[in-house]
Amino acid sequence: MGKFDKLLDKLQKSANDRDAGAAKQKCPKKKTPALYVIVVRGDTGDAVSGVKVDISKPTNQSPSTNGDGEIKVDPAKVGEHHVKVALTTDQQKKFAAPPPLSASVAKGQTTVLPFLLEPLPKLLVEVEDLDGKKPLDGVRVRAGRLPELTSKGGKADFEGVPAGKYLVTVTVAKPLETKVEVFNRGVSLQVFEPGYTISWEVQLPYGESLTYKVVVAKVRAVEFILADEGTDRPIEGARLYAKLPGGAKAIGVTDNLGCARITFSQDGKVEIERIEMRDDGSVVKMETR
Repeated sequence: MGKFDKLLDKLQKSANDRDAGAAKQKCPKKKTPALYVIVVRGDTGDAVSGVKVDISKPTNQSPSTNGDGEIKVDPAKVGEHHVKVALTTDQQKKFAAPPPLSASVAKGQTTVLPFLLEPLPKLLVEVEDLDGKKPLDGVRVRAGRLPELTSKGGKADFEGVPAGKYLVTVTVAKPLETKVEVFNRGVSLQVFEPGYTISWEVQLPYGESLTYKVVVAKVRAVEFILADEGTDRPIEGARLYAKLPGGAKAIGVTDNLGCARITFSQDGKVEIERIEMRDDGSVVKMETR
């Protein structure tokens, strides 16, 4: 038996004991009705204190739950009642308001109503500069139709949002070129997309706290221009085999303007180890920019 079941069973036992005592009363006026309410967390089953509950006419009261998450309106008044939880502004940031309930309160009987407060999910997006290994500020983060946040201290914290599916979009200010990788709990979720905006979908269930880490790295680039030394005619289709900083290899192919562009992610020297091209008698002249 979980916490919620134990708390509800305890309150129901209290109601049964009360009704048994009321049944023994000989005077009809002493056989009054009662209305009991219990409010607990939907995820853990723990009681929630300090929650206001509006009880409609004919009883017409607005008590708050005690330390056991209980409200006992005794006596109540006979008749149909509409009962709803009225969360404060701070409570609305933590919980989703449960739907209201209706109940008929009868003479000499105790009606028990349980309410479950589902904790709102939390979404945290952390942004880090790969080069400096430091939190990155000024990055725009949007989750669905929620107000856009700008990272501060490397964090965009969407705390207490409605449960559901969200399209998360991260937009990085243009720093030459940008490579973005997204990690969820240390596991790669999505690899580099061209451009400066990356998006992914996330399902936020009640009670969940999800953290996504976005690592932003500037990509260095060098362009090699190949042309015929005698005519300055661009050489198209040449393959440049490059050794990059850190020892990685890359191949650049010249376009119709004789330009081959090679990108890399570390500072350092790019070495062209060899050039392959059609043998058309051209004498190669290579420039960089």
